[in-house]
Amino acid sequence: MKKILCMFLVMGTLVLTVKAQDEKMPERPKGKMGREKMEKMKEHRDSVLTQQLKAAGATDEQIAKAKEANEVTGKQLMDLRKDESLSEDDKKDKRKALMQQQADKMKEILGEEKFKKFKELKKSEHKGEGEHEGHGDHGDHKKPVKGDD
Repeated sequence: MKKILCMFLVMGTLVLTVKAQDEKMPERPKGKMGREKMEKMKEHRDSVLTQQLKAAGATDEQIAKAKEANEVTGKQLMDLRKDESLSEDDKKDKRKALMQQQADKMKEILGEEKFKKFKELKKSEHKGEGEHEGHGDHGDHKKPVKGDD
């Protein structure tokens, strides 16, 4: 009798385990972020950009032009990200070219001196956070080699 009861108990446990694994949780669409969260992130980036530009000595007109240029580049990067006809290497090359164009445009808007200060502010903001794609000065980053001091 105990053997039969244990057998039913084991069978019931197995059935419930399999049933629980079959039930899928509703999946959140990949790459989709809530509109509110996207707006908050955009506002935050905009605020940080404004602070950095002001700290670099940019005028209100320069700040407006820089934000517009930043918006255009952001849209181009978003379109590039969605482009499925390109390989990852091609996307990387185009992303690098877009970021260089953005840097050139910012230098044109701000002038050499203010751009240099702006770049330093951006670099110091990310110092200690590690290298993040899409951040920093977008130049050639060399990782330290062991033994180089």
